[in-house]
Amino acid sequence: MSILTYKERVVIATLLKEGKSKSYIAETLDVYPSRITYELKRCPDGEYDADIAEANASKNLSKRGRKVALTDRLNNFISIR
Repeated sequence: MSILTYKERVVIATLLKEGKSKSYIAETLDVYPSRITYELKRCPDGEYDADIAEANASKNLSKRGRKVALTDRLNNFISIR
């Protein structure tokens, strides 16, 4: 899955306002149509907004990675040593 840039999200918003289809947008951005469908789900209101989609994407990216197993108790134990 490719990560879309903010510019690409603005292109999606613009082309949607012009009434272009998902497949046309996908072809324009050189991505799979399913990528556009997934991207449109970032704005649940039904109206795609590049700023909201970018914020949601950033929030989801920050959740990636290994979870920290450092509890407060363990942190205190380490800092005492």
